[in-house]
Order: sequence, then C-alpha cells, then structure tokens
Amino acid sequence: LMDLRTKLVFALVLTALGSMLALGTVAYTRARVLVTQVDLAKVEALAQTRAEAVDQLVSTWDERVSLIASRTQLRRSLAAYGRTGDPAAAESIGTILQDAMDAVRTVRALEVRDRAGATVARVGDAGTMPLVNPDLEGDGDADRDSPVVFDGIAFDANRAPALFFRTPLVLDDEVWGVLLVTLDGGEVLRLVESVEGMGNTGRTLLVARDLDGTAHVIRPGRAGPSGPLDALPAGGIADPVRRTLDGEAGVWAEVVDGSDESVWAAGRPLPDVGWGLVVAFDEAEELAPLQVFGAELRDLALSLSAIAILAGTLLGLRFAK
Repeated sequence: LMDLRTKLVFALVLTALGSMLALGTVAYTRARVLVTQVDLAKVEALAQTRAEAVDQLVSTWDERVSLIASRTQLRRSLAAYGRTGDPAAAESIGTILQDAMDAVRTVRALEVRDRAGATVARVGDAGTMPLVNPDLEGDGDADRDSPVVFDGIAFDANRAPALFFRTPLVLDDEVWGVLLVTLDGGEVLRLVESVEGMGNTGRTLLVARDLDGTAHVIRPGRAGPSGPLDALPAGGIADPVRRTLDGEAGVWAEVVDGSDESVWAAGRPLPDVGWGLVVAFDEAEELAPLQVFGAELRDLALSLSAIAILAGTLLGLRFAK
C-alpha cells in the first residue's frame, strides 16, 4: 500500500495535469473567439471594399450615359425634330448615336424617344432595349444628384448581362425627349470573378432582380454557376444573399453554402442599383491557423503530461522505499 507521501505526490501530479488541461482549453477557446472576431472583421471589410467597387462602376456608367446625352448636336437635332418632325433631324440623331456607340465599346444599344414616347432613332442591338415607359423628367431617384436613372438589368445565359439606363435630353431648360442606353455588364462579371486578396476559398456573389422582378445570383468562378436565386437551397448562403437584396447589411458566421461547406459571409446592399453583394470564405480556411495552434498546444500538453507523470512516478517510488 502507498504511504501518505506517495499518495500526495500522485494527487499533486493529477492536479497539475488537470490544471494544464483547463489552461489549454481556456487558451484554445479564447484564441478561437479572437480569430473569429478578426476574420469576420476582415470578411466585412472585403465586402465593403467590393461594394465600393460596384458603386464606382455605377458612377462610371452614369458618366458614360451623361457623356452621350451631353452632345449638343444630339439635343439640337431632337429639338428640331420635336418642332417640325423633319426626317432629316431624325437621320442626324441616328448618325450621332452610331458615332457615340462606336466611341464607347461597352454600349450595346442606344435609342432616342420624343416627348410622346415614340422612337425617333435607334442603333445597336434593338432586342436588348427594355420595354419601359420612360419618365422624361429622368429623376426616378430623388436621392441621387445625377439625372441618369438605372432602369434594371437583364440576364443572358450566353453573354454578360445587359444594363439599362435613361436620361432626359434637355435643351434651353426644356425636355425634348429621353435617351435610352443599354450597356454591356461584362465589368460586373469581371469584378465578381476577381479573387485578388480573397485567399484560396474567398468568393463574391452579386444578387439583382431583372426587369421581371426575378432575383438572379451572379457568381462566376469559385462560387459556382450564376442563375436564379431560387435555385439555391433554402437557408444557408441564400439567407444572407436575400437579406442584402432587401437592403440589409450584416455579417454571418457558420453559414452552409451550396456545397455543404460552412462559410463566413458578409453582405452589403447596393441602393443605387437595388442590388446586394455578399463575400464568403470557407470557415475551414479561416480557422486553419487555429487548428495549427490547437495541434501545437496538444503536443505541448502531452509532453508536459509525460514529464509530470514520469517525475511523479519516480518520486512516488522513492517515497515508497
């Protein structure tokens, strides 16, 4: 039988082992909390950066549309057509539109309508023009300084989406008609495809409603194929995507995406165009450094435990003699 001193040695060894286990558990748990906070902040910052990049694209599109509408001869020809109905004025408008389209490669189609909403001239892919009744005042969004109005987006499985804009054509403070512009949305795809600074699993999802009100997810590359939002499984990544489309910003941890991977996501609404943007990373990638830390902590605990057990055993044997 062990004497009191031997029992005390083994009790102290067990206490030391329990203390190390508790310390390691607390250290790992605290490290996970800190890593989660830091990485979620990083995901949120990336979502904000991507949202600002889209805002910059929208400003660029506004400038292109405004530049075309600012052509003085275009507005003068439309005013002349509005006063006299002269076919030569309509022909001149068509020539100006063709020159503008040739100068701006991202333009797919241009159309000018008079104050009655009738088409005066049209160039480019007429099939991409939205079937809308243009507001000649052109100020559909009172919160924006630009007279350019974004009318919507249309999706095509075989090429980049089409973007629709309109702006009034004004001469001497009088509105004579409206310019409809269809731009190629390839820049949107390139922005979403970009994985610069996104690690091994980071991806961007852009969600927008088309002219019929159907929500589509633009997610080329890592995130999977683009398509209708309803094609995404209910819950999971679809939830933050829908929230951003509804105007809600947020950060979400441990969301399951379409490939059953747990992801961390951050979303930002894009009010100027009515879209939503979500950035997502696989949780496994974000927690990889923590897994390394946990393995090192476990190895250290096993080494210290072995030393403690060996020392306790030697002391116990010595006291037992």
